[in-house]
Amino acid sequence: SGEVMGLEALVRWNHPTLGAIPPSEFIPLAEESGLIAVMGRWILAEACRQFAAWVEADPRNAGRYVSINLSGRQLHQGDFVADLKRVLIETDIDPRAVLLELTESVLVDDTERTIARLEAVAATGVRIAIDDFGTGYSSLADLRRMPINVLKLAMPWVQGLRSGQEPLTETIIRLADTLQLDVIAEGIEDPFEVAALVRLGCAYGQGFHFSRPVTADRAQAILAGGALPLTPVEAAGA
Repeated sequence: SGEVMGLEALVRWNHPTLGAIPPSEFIPLAEESGLIAVMGRWILAEACRQFAAWVEADPRNAGRYVSINLSGRQLHQGDFVADLKRVLIETDIDPRAVLLELTESVLVDDTERTIARLEAVAATGVRIAIDDFGTGYSSLADLRRMPINVLKLAMPWVQGLRSGQEPLTETIIRLADTLQLDVIAEGIEDPFEVAALVRLGCAYGQGFHFSRPVTADRAQAILAGGALPLTPVEAAGA
């Protein structure tokens, strides 16, 4: 439909002399140094605070969500669930409006401990997504045991729609449907990919085709618009 369903919170480091440093460079350093806990706590609180402000400005946003990336180290930090509960209370945000994203690799590391921690997180009411699904080594059996709500289809599967991977991409979408999980296709860059994903039954997507990363003010304007154009997909009858 083109309706805006949610936004993903992105962290960027604008260094005074080095310029914009991508998260692929500073997040691993933050994890190695132990700073990821402090950084992750701030990102979670700031994203929820901003979303709560959008809901207060426009009640229509209450039906949308904010997606926040979560590192494995942050998930297993002893006080993470307590921090999450505190942020939800302080920002008065509906827990269902928060989607926490974990990479698939987190699932294969100490599976039993991870499942127990995810169950504690899910008990707060927030939703959980597996980011970059299809690039890791998680087993179907483990996936069924975890309180997962969303699979985020990795960008390579979206890009592969042009090179004969459509049957495999469709298999992942059907698998998610069987498990009663929503699928969000990542990295959509052009109308061809939109049309192919709609044809395969994928209802949600994100990527530069819809919007590049924007400031909070610009995001609020996008939310106020309610929908983004899918043309020329509509003209093609998708």
